[in-house]
Amino acid sequence: MLKDFKENEKRTEKVLVLGVEEKKTARGSAFIVCSVTDGETKLEVKFWNTTKLMFEMFIHKVVSMTIQCESYNGGLSYVGLTSVILDEPVTEFVPKVPGECTKMYDYMYDYPFQSETVKKLVQSVLEKYQEQLMYWAAARSMHHAIYGGLLHHMYRMAKASEVYTNIYEVNGDIVTAGVILHDIGKLKELDTDDLGVASFTTEGRLFGHLLLGVMMIEEVAKEIGTPNEIVEQLEHIIASSCLAKSAFVRQQLLSALLSFLLLRCRI
Repeated sequence: MLKDFKENEKRTEKVLVLGVEEKKTARGSAFIVCSVTDGETKLEVKFWNTTKLMFEMFIHKVVSMTIQCESYNGGLSYVGLTSVILDEPVTEFVPKVPGECTKMYDYMYDYPFQSETVKKLVQSVLEKYQEQLMYWAAARSMHHAIYGGLLHHMYRMAKASEVYTNIYEVNGDIVTAGVILHDIGKLKELDTDDLGVASFTTEGRLFGHLLLGVMMIEEVAKEIGTPNEIVEQLEHIIASSCLAKSAFVRQQLLSALLSFLLLRCRI
């Protein structure tokens, strides 16, 4: 297994190639970074003195790859030596979140909100983007960067919110709806393929998921006639849900502050 690699070890593993990125050394020599997985662990494997064009045939294929594990800057670095395409299905190599996506979706869809208005808005957003939510990744390389990762993150946040809102005197409906929807903009910030590999969209690079999320909530709210007071509170939670360098407002409501603290748990 890839997770068992040790320093100075060389071995051959069957892996799925998720993607290939070409880079250049300080001296201008081309090399590629090959993102691979054995279905459990992801690694970034470098192949020196080659180009992306030479490796495009390996993308989304199962290959037999010989990898050398080396020490670099206090950590481990992985260097690819050889790659051979195998005639094997990719399905068993696709990393997926634990649990069933349909059950996670149903938990949020059927969440026992006290306010029918909040419940209708959350359900309407989930319904509109249900197909994407079943497999969308939450990131390109970190924090739920996996098939179904966005839905899994939303689900775990909803479970955490259910506990916290029973402890603190806040509007539990707004907090829970906010943490469920806080990353919904990633459905437009990122594009995710059927292997769960994400890449930035043009609008994602231009606007980021916070602004896109606010716009998506606004659109659905107008379609179903959600009162502005509720919409503004949820939009504020989304707009202030990241750290200062990413958020475009600071938390002005107790519900937004609690949501922010919940989200810092990175679950």
